[in-house]
Amino acid sequence: MKFPLTTGRFGFDMKVGEWVAPYGKGETADFWVRREETNGVYRAILEFEGPFNGVYKQAQEHSTSFKSVYDADASHVFVQTMDIWTRDCSGKVPVRTQHVSDSEYLVIRSRSVVDADGHLTRCNYSKIYGAITASESLRFKTMVFNPEKNDTNLEFDRSRNLRKSSKGILLP
Repeated sequence: MKFPLTTGRFGFDMKVGEWVAPYGKGETADFWVRREETNGVYRAILEFEGPFNGVYKQAQEHSTSFKSVYDADASHVFVQTMDIWTRDCSGKVPVRTQHVSDSEYLVIRSRSVVDADGHLTRCNYSKIYGAITASESLRFKTMVFNPEKNDTNLEFDRSRNLRKSSKGILLP
């Protein structure tokens, strides 16, 4: 997905698989991608707003065909900011760093709702598989969003929750 501008902060809707308005058809920002440039160093950072929203990174399982855990760990520490990509062009040779590799995935908690006492009452879980790059576009292998509130299952229903390509085919 091409970034709308070279630098800025852009909301991404995991359920719709697009940038939020005014840059796309997304309605709810599950996370924000902040792209910045300082003295030839380009960075992309995931940011999460609101209490209980956040992300954690896991290594993929290599012993089975199913590469991630079935359920998100609701008691895990979810961080609210995470570097996902850096490109340093300040030296003679540009250096690119992927902070999420092909052998990893992200577990995301978003759309959190809290009660008057500040306790989590409702949220959604999702995941992003594989290396993330964020040069001109935000790229990753695939994503899964579970639309069922408070359901930690990271697979849910593949026919309903994966983003469709422009040809209407489910992405792998």
